[in-house]
Amino acid sequence: MIAVVDRVTGKRHVAPISDAIVEKDFYTSIDNDGAFDGRSDHLLTWIEGNVAPVMERIVRLGLFQRFPLQPVDVGNICLFLAFQITRGRAARRMAELMGDTYMHIMVPKDMDEDQAVAWLRTGGHEPTTETIAQVRAISEIVDDIEFVPDPNAHIGTMGRVALSLFEELICRPLYLAVYDEPSLLTCDEPVVLYFDEGRPLGHRAGVALADQIWFPMSPRHLLILGRGDRYGPPRRLDADPASVDYVNLRIAANAYESILMHPDQDHLAGIELPPPGPLYTVNAPGFPALERHNHAPQRRRTQRRRR
Repeated sequence: MIAVVDRVTGKRHVAPISDAIVEKDFYTSIDNDGAFDGRSDHLLTWIEGNVAPVMERIVRLGLFQRFPLQPVDVGNICLFLAFQITRGRAARRMAELMGDTYMHIMVPKDMDEDQAVAWLRTGGHEPTTETIAQVRAISEIVDDIEFVPDPNAHIGTMGRVALSLFEELICRPLYLAVYDEPSLLTCDEPVVLYFDEGRPLGHRAGVALADQIWFPMSPRHLLILGRGDRYGPPRRLDADPASVDYVNLRIAANAYESILMHPDQDHLAGIELPPPGPLYTVNAPGFPALERHNHAPQRRRTQRRRR
């Protein structure tokens, strides 16, 4: 069992670990023949299967020096972290919001007939009385519409983006911070980008800009990817117990929907979480409907695949 705390409301409940953040068919795509395709699930299972024994060995032994990581181990860790960044609900919702942004830019508001004709021809469509009327009807209410792409839009880009992130992660030096007591929480977005200064908690930014990248491997072990080129073997650090609230605050602030911890402990006690920030920001003068993307999304649930 695990305690689940809602990132927005702060409500807490206890659930089986297998049910805490699992969503059926989240990675099921639709192929060109209209059939369900589960290959993304198989890929993620393969990645998790490769990294599980590596992380188990690190957590169980707690030492890099006695049982040093091999290059393939480091590669498996970085590939796993890259997919953790791109696979979650925050990434899915961001893909949806970016699709909405694109459509609002591509569909001008209040088109007249000539504009609708030009818009259709630009898209390779033959203007007819019916299609012109349809385009103008959408144009009249476009500011009130949220365009939501199919989950395929996220699934189709997940791997390509993850491989780009892998190239950034693999160059960073690795550290393992070990606490004496099980003190760390985790969340549904457990890869935390840490910035030395200047960025509000809960506001996301690019991986390449992060001064450090954190991943809580267990309640006692925090994996840290530093900044700069990799040099030498990974290093083990004895974590200062006084730092745990500082670390937990940043892990919890990175959560999208759920903060997770041991049901018998409250690692959020005494920690004041900032409100959730935007998934990304848009600077688009003349498109007032896009201003909402500069705030935390009001609807946090993503488009679901229905069988």
